[in-house]
Amino acid sequence: VDQVVDGGQTMNPSTEDLASACQRVEAAGVIILPNNSNVVMAAQQARHLCDRPVAVVPTASVMQGIAAMVAFDPQGELATVVSNMEEEAARIKWAEVTRAVRDTTFNGLQIRQGDAIGLIGGVVAVADSSVEEAVLKVLERMLGEEDELITLLYGQDVSAEQAAGLKSRIEQAFPGRDVELHRGGQPHYHYFLSVE
Repeated sequence: VDQVVDGGQTMNPSTEDLASACQRVEAAGVIILPNNSNVVMAAQQARHLCDRPVAVVPTASVMQGIAAMVAFDPQGELATVVSNMEEEAARIKWAEVTRAVRDTTFNGLQIRQGDAIGLIGGVVAVADSSVEEAVLKVLERMLGEEDELITLLYGQDVSAEQAAGLKSRIEQAFPGRDVELHRGGQPHYHYFLSVE
């Protein structure tokens, strides 16, 4: 990764921000990973403002972006590299756990302001008063028999001790799976998760 353009909920980067970042990359071609569905359109528009080939892998989450990076080949042809990255990003299941900012009802869930909510693939799927319980409920819904690896990135509002405690609970609840835990430091989201 040569350039990171800051963004996030309510502060998505503009087309100009993304085009400027592309211009700063010293490479024959550039691949943009939006890592948020709200940024994909700006990324697509930025492609036309650069003086070199630019491709967009339309990642909707940080976890998809990380998965795509696993497939990155700096020596490959741009179209082939992009295709491989898209395939890898689509292969994983991803989720995010955050707190509700208001009372609402969604998909039959009664959600109160401050509840932990789990979004699977960007859609609210679980709610609980506890962040840890929300993560466990998300994993119950996401994990299939063939899945072997659970990866968690914990955010700035989660201590290393809290994250390690949750990792232990996950290992007990879902034996036989490898669980990776990393500090992400992201604001607003207590955990980013992926399953593969």
